[in-house]
Amino acid sequence: MEKVQQKENKMGTMPMTKLILTMSLPAIFSMTILAMYNVVDSIFVSKYDMDGFTAISLAYPLQLLLIAASVGTAVGVNSLVSRKLGEQNYEQANAAATQSSSATERKNCLIFSVLIIVSSSTSPSGSRLP
Repeated sequence: MEKVQQKENKMGTMPMTKLILTMSLPAIFSMTILAMYNVVDSIFVSKYDMDGFTAISLAYPLQLLLIAASVGTAVGVNSLVSRKLGEQNYEQANAAATQSSSATERKNCLIFSVLIIVSSSTSPSGSRLP
């Protein structure tokens, strides 16, 4: 039972250097892959069409802003839920998780609606979305 407890509570028992490495390397790896994907995508699209390259160049910072907002929200909700679970207040932890999930769904619907409206109003008439 003690071994299982140590494995579950690595934040309080693992050495700081090892903890930082094991927790940060997956995030660093995923961000590096995302950046490489965007660079390769830009190189590929620029060989065919400069308008496409311009669109990708404009979309990349927007993509990073959306990711930053989502990660920031997730960190805040994770902190709140963790504190409530630590207090053994499971009802409030469940409520916080449920509310954050529905707030995320509403935020995503709003963002996609705005993007569809903006893209359909700025695109040429022949390429409008149905």
